[in-house]
Amino acid sequence: MQDLSTIVLESVLGDSGSPDESNPRCPNCKAQSHGPYCHVCGQKLRTPHDYLLLNFIKHALHEFTDMDSKVLRSFRYLLFRPGKLTTEWHAGREGSFVKPVRLFIVVNIIYFIFLHLFPLNTIVVPLESQYSMQFYSPTIRPIVDRHIQTSHTTFKKFAEKYDEISSEQAKSLVVMMVPMFAVLLAILYYRKHLYFVEHLVFSLHFYSFFLLLISVGALLMNLIVLLGFRLFELQINEYLIDWDTLITVSDGLLIFWYLLSALKKVYIGKLWSNAIRAGMLTYSLLYILWLYRFILFFTSFYTMPSRF
Repeated sequence: MQDLSTIVLESVLGDSGSPDESNPRCPNCKAQSHGPYCHVCGQKLRTPHDYLLLNFIKHALHEFTDMDSKVLRSFRYLLFRPGKLTTEWHAGREGSFVKPVRLFIVVNIIYFIFLHLFPLNTIVVPLESQYSMQFYSPTIRPIVDRHIQTSHTTFKKFAEKYDEISSEQAKSLVVMMVPMFAVLLAILYYRKHLYFVEHLVFSLHFYSFFLLLISVGALLMNLIVLLGFRLFELQINEYLIDWDTLITVSDGLLIFWYLLSALKKVYIGKLWSNAIRAGMLTYSLLYILWLYRFILFFTSFYTMPSRF
């Protein structure tokens, strides 16, 4: 007579004496698989074929070219087909493009790379600008003066530490402008009865374009201005050019055109109606930027060490 443990073992292993390999468990989520891919997490189940060098290289090339094509397609649509990325997302065809949040993160990285090449104060705002060049400067000036006095330091030393902290925080706080813009879209198009996430996706795509525009605009403006001075043999201090003002003014009409084209494609409606909304949204960017800078000042100021 077989003992109980032998009977249990045979019932698990089956007649063949080995585990059932027809439906193995996914090593990632432990779900029972019913094919080459896990139906729960989507991970591909490895086979001995996956360990062959040529097969590994083939899959690596496929992953690279697939991601490369997604990125190039997403950037092409973002720059030259306003609103197309958003309509593709609405239609559920997002698999061929970089997802909205990921695209925004990639563009954010590109912007901060350009920031090391050109002294832009659009997103990263130094203390000197916060202290004297913003409409809210009279509000924050006494706060800064009082802190400098109680800390027994100088404005220069305080500004150096503040700018270091502020530039780091700006990399993450820049995303705050996205929901602000989405709220305005929800108000302007409340009759469309859309989900807030749909406005949020449009806003993510727009601010991805906005950051790219600032980055590329800085490069082009730098080349044009410096080339002009070289041609006329004029002397110029490159660090004294007010890139922020030049780019803001030159980009205004382009932003209006981009928004008008994108709104017409995504929200449809009459041209004159979308033109009015595009104008309002373009103008509102300045106030959103001011609000972002105001919040950035306080988050940077109150996270500074008491002594430095």
